[in-house]
Amino acid sequence: PYAKYFLLTLSEISLFWAILNLLPILPLDGGRLLETILGPGNINVTLWISIIVAVGVGICAFAATGQPILPIFLGMFAYQAFQALKQD
Repeated sequence: PYAKYFLLTLSEISLFWAILNLLPILPLDGGRLLETILGPGNINVTLWISIIVAVGVGICAFAATGQPILPIFLGMFAYQAFQALKQD
């Protein structure tokens, strides 16, 4: 029973991180995919989408769980995208 619990928990964590990684937030893989689809000329659009999605998912995650770690993590990505917008 412990091995089954361990493997189930491990698979849930892996699935969670895979889905999180596909969100269209730079520098995650989903953000890189969005950047490629929109093209290098639309980096500002990519950065704005990253900010909006990161803040939205962070708020939803905090509302659902009450845990601050994921919103802090996503807030860091939103801040990095905002800094990149200020540089342009």
